[in-house]
Amino acid sequence: MAIVPYKLAIASALSVSVIWITCILLVSIFPGMMSSMTSLMFHIDMGSIDWQITSVGAIVGLIVWALTAGLAGWLLGYAYNKL
Repeated sequence: MAIVPYKLAIASALSVSVIWITCILLVSIFPGMMSSMTSLMFHIDMGSIDWQITSVGAIVGLIVWALTAGLAGWLLGYAYNKL
């Protein structure tokens, strides 16, 4: 069974975009709780770090993560079909 690489790329980019938007919203609404959760996930003290979310940063991050996930999805599909 073959995977269509560009479809996997689109699905990957869309999935990461939804996760990114959800994360940005959660950090905006609950900065303290998200900082605490991040500290637990990375095993470091994030209490001294101030969250600074700008609309430009959120959009650039969304674009970069979507493109990176899309490229990774395409490469995965391509490699799967070649193997």
